Amino acid sequence: MPTRKRIRTIIRQTSGGGGGGPAPGGTISWGPSFGQSAGNDDSTWNVSPTQRLSKLGLRGAQTATGATAMPSLALVGAQSTAATQNGSVLGAPFWQSVETSTGESVTSLAVNKPSGVVAGDLLVFVLGRKIITGSWVPTPPPGLTSIRADTIPTPSIGVLTYYKVATTSEPSQYTFTFSTSSANNITLECHRIIGVNASTPINASAGATLAATSLDPDPDSPSVTTTVANCLVMTVLIHDHAALSNSHSLPSGHEEVSDFESTAGASLLASNTGWRVFASVGATGPIEHNCTETVATNAVMQRIAIAPGTVVIA
Repeated sequence: MPTRKRIRTIIRQTSGGGGGGPAPGGTISWGPSFGQSAGNDDSTWNVSPTQRLSKLGLRGAQTATGATAMPSLALVGAQSTAATQNGSVLGAPFWQSVETSTGESVTSLAVNKPSGVVAGDLLVFVLGRKIITGSWVPTPPPGLTSIRADTIPTPSIGVLTYYKVATTSEPSQYTFTFSTSSANNITLECHRIIGVNASTPINASAGATLAATSLDPDPDSPSVTTTVANCLVMTVLIHDHAALSNSHSLPSGHEEVSDFESTAGASLLASNTGWRVFASVGATGPIEHNCTETVATNAVMQRIAIAPGTVVIA
C-alpha cells in the first residue's frame, strides 16, 4: 500500500484589515505549518496571539480561478481574547466594536467613530428615540443609507438604522440633527463590522413592535430570512423603561455588545444590541430580550442580516 502522509496546513491573512477576520478583498493563503503550539493536536492551529482556530474545514471550495466565496470556509470553536470579538464562522463578517451616545431635549447628537476603522469596514448606526410631545424628524450625517425605521405611535417610540461602508477619509464623529428638541429622549450607536460584502452589505432585515398593553416585559426580536450563508445577524431593541432603570440579556449563542439607558429621569430609554452568525440560509427564528423589569412597556425591535465578503485561496 502507498505511504499515507499527513500534511499540516495553516491559514493566515496576508492582506486586508485585521481584528478578527479578513477585510473585503483580503487574501487567505495556505502553507506549511509554522504556528502550531506545543501540545495541540493536528486540528488546532495558532494564527496570532489573539486567535486560535480549531476544526478547520474547507467545504467544496474549488473553482477554476482559485477564488471561493467566504461561506465555503467553516471554522468551529473560534476563540478570542477579551479585546477581540470573533464570529463562529470564518468567512462571516466579524463584529469589532461600538461607540454609544445619549441625549435629552437636544437638536443634535454625535457619536464617535469606532477605533481602527479602515476603508471597506461597515458602520451600522442605531438611533433610538422617544418623543413625548410634538413631531420629530432626524437628519443623518452625509453618506449614510437607511436600513429601516420601525415605530410605535403613542407614545412615539422608534428605532432607525443606517449603514455606511467606510472610505479612506472618515470623520472622528457622526452628527445627527433633529427638527425639534421638544422633550425627546435619544440613544445612538455606531458599530464597526469587518469582512462584509462592500457592494451589498445588508442582506435582509425585519422589524417588530411590542405595546405595553400586551403585558409582556420581555420583547422578542423578529425572525429574519437570509438568502446567503454565513450572515452576521444583528438584533436591536429600543425599550421604554419609564422611570425604572433596567437591564437586558440575550439568549445563549448571541453576543451582547451594548445595553445602556439614557438619563432622562422619569423617561428612561434603553438600547440593547447583539449579534450571532448564522451559517445556514433561511429564517433565523425570533429571539427574546430578557429584561429585569416585571412591568411591560413599549418596545421596538429589529434584526439586520449582514452579508459576508469573499476570500481568495492562494
